[in-house]
Amino acid sequence: MSEINSPAIRFAGFTDAWEERKLGEIAVEVMRKAEEGSVAPVMMISAASGFIDQSTKYSSDNAGSSLKNYTLLIEGELAYNHGYSKLRNFGSCFDLKVAEARIPFVYHAFSMPKDNPSFFAYYLNSGMFDGELKKRVSSSARMDGLLNISYAEYMSLKISRPNIAEQQKISELISKVDRLITLHQREHDKTVNIKKALLEKMFPKDGNDKPEIRFAGFTDAWEQRKLGDVYSKIRNAFVGTATPYYVKEGHFYLESNNVKDGQINRNTEIFINDEFYERQKDNWLRTGDLVMVQSGHVGHTAIIPPELDNTAAHALIIIANPISKSIRIFLTINFRQDNLVKN
Repeated sequence: MSEINSPAIRFAGFTDAWEERKLGEIAVEVMRKAEEGSVAPVMMISAASGFIDQSTKYSSDNAGSSLKNYTLLIEGELAYNHGYSKLRNFGSCFDLKVAEARIPFVYHAFSMPKDNPSFFAYYLNSGMFDGELKKRVSSSARMDGLLNISYAEYMSLKISRPNIAEQQKISELISKVDRLITLHQREHDKTVNIKKALLEKMFPKDGNDKPEIRFAGFTDAWEQRKLGDVYSKIRNAFVGTATPYYVKEGHFYLESNNVKDGQINRNTEIFINDEFYERQKDNWLRTGDLVMVQSGHVGHTAIIPPELDNTAAHALIIIANPISKSIRIFLTINFRQDNLVKN
């Protein structure tokens, strides 16, 4: 037992220090084999969603036809993925939320008889232990290109343990946040589907000059024009190798990865040095320019905002000087139709 510590934020009324323990000191291994004829669902661990029915991902069972390869897990017990070929999923740990399930042999299972299992599932899957888990990967597993961490290695993780009441409070709070995320994700998915339907119905299909759905009062046929008729200047941004000019700090370099679904994002950022930036002066982007991806997710477009005025770009088509300001937004939406992207 041992060292003690406390988190930075706590619920009112909780002041006791958390005790540091090895996970194996409070966990009990589960090695219960599923019996022949068991009708418990076969479940697998998804790093994003926890336990999911395996039939939603695969047409057959991962562990093969023999049930001897399945462990029977009971509600509240936990399992982690001990062998996987991608580090981001390696070690994912969750507690079972249904009455029982059969899980394949690629998972190690355990229970927390004197603790809140959901608390430890959240804790162990928080990312705080990723570095320690990677250190514990066996050398032979690395040579095979697969990752593996034994039950003993996993149980040697040092964890901080509050009393059961505080575990319950933390678990309930994070569970509420999870439900909120799920609710918003469902609303997001519904909205995405609505948007997709609008894009399909509010623009004319190939060979037609009128869309299927229109606002009241609009009956005229749509006029077909070439892009060059509505924009006076279309040119390519720099195409070639730019990596020798990359720097840690410098001028933001707009690339195709930053243009998606009508928006410009900075999820990834590349910076270039002064010399290379100045060499592209004639092709700097201007506020209001329309840019189009020409390789990868071809056809995605976005309008350059004021904060990216005079930005250099790579592997994009730059479409400038429209006949009207409104045409930019309309074309940004229009280009996102599947049939235009394919063409």
